[in-house]
Amino acid sequence: NLLAKDPAAIDVLADKGLTLSELTAAAFDARAASVEYHETRIADLERRRARLMADFERLQQRSKPGDIEDAVEVD
Repeated sequence: NLLAKDPAAIDVLADKGLTLSELTAAAFDARAASVEYHETRIADLERRRARLMADFERLQQRSKPGDIEDAVEVD
């Protein structure tokens, strides 16, 4: 951590009544909401993908390839 190696930065934090741990905790807390949003969105997308794949597989099983009625072969 760069701040931990910089005595001047530690002094500035101390002047403001903060410790490096408090600053780090605040930074993580500020990011937590963003990370939580993305994790929730990813989980929703994974559920949607699973449903779509199940639908797709059912459709593939239903429509077996074969001859098309009234098809005309063109040379």
